[in-house]
Amino acid sequence: MNADDPRIRYEFVHGQAVYFPSTNAWAEILSERALAGLPVSLPDAIAGWLQQYGQFEVAALGLVRARWSAQWHSLSLLRLNGHYYRVHFENVVCHNCNQRCGPSATPDTVAYAGTNIDSKDIWAEFDRLPLQSCPHCHEVLRHRQTVWLASPDAA
Repeated sequence: MNADDPRIRYEFVHGQAVYFPSTNAWAEILSERALAGLPVSLPDAIAGWLQQYGQFEVAALGLVRARWSAQWHSLSLLRLNGHYYRVHFENVVCHNCNQRCGPSATPDTVAYAGTNIDSKDIWAEFDRLPLQSCPHCHEVLRHRQTVWLASPDAA
């Protein structure tokens, strides 16, 4: 499959071209384990991500090519109010009550490598994210800057 396939859209996110395959395109890319003749890094992890988080409207998984690499790398993104945040997806554990809180996203500064965005600007971007509370004990999850992927009633 070529990167200009109509089932793949691309956007510039933080100055970097990010390719967003459709569900059908992901299936073909993961089957071939490549895109545009270049290998896709960690295809099994990508398949797991798509299965676990792909159903959430605010979660996006894109592919990027770093200048220093001859392969495609996945990029986890959270889209809120039309803005993308580079994040890590997880089932966060509350530091107060030690219970799992559900699928969520937390800021990932490492994912900004290669964007030439200054670290203070990255942190300022993350400051726009709302702080959430644990659905069990209602303590604010300040440590992780957690953003829920779905409201508690949607689960």
